[in-house]
Amino acid sequence: MNGPLFIVEDDAFDADLIKQALRNSEAINEIVHFNSGIEFLEKMEEFIANNNSSLMPKAIFLDIKMPVISGFEILKKIKERAETKSIPVILVSSSQQDSDLEEGYRLGANSFVVKPIGFDKFFESISKLGYYWGNLNKTAGQN
Repeated sequence: MNGPLFIVEDDAFDADLIKQALRNSEAINEIVHFNSGIEFLEKMEEFIANNNSSLMPKAIFLDIKMPVISGFEILKKIKERAETKSIPVILVSSSQQDSDLEEGYRLGANSFVVKPIGFDKFFESISKLGYYWGNLNKTAGQN
């Protein structure tokens, strides 16, 4: 069975839109939303401590501009742990700065997507990403 798709997004509107788009994408995965980086990191530590790999995500959709702990800090923590290093991380941001793009890939992001302006384009982009990361992309341990 595929693991869930995780969304780490502090903006409630964007999070709801991402969830709707992922459901629309025909991804067969459960979708789990975290409102903050702290909430996400606490849950990941719990999964690792309990050695519960079935709860680990198939992919993580991560906003980079969040309060308290940024998406870049979260990405760094994900990629430095042996237990989470291979989880694909898709950065989803409104930033179009080259420095953010470069930093994301330097830290190990698998994809960087700029949130398109406009509901329809944003929804379509996330739907396509959800289909790819939820259905087409294969991760270690999958049949």
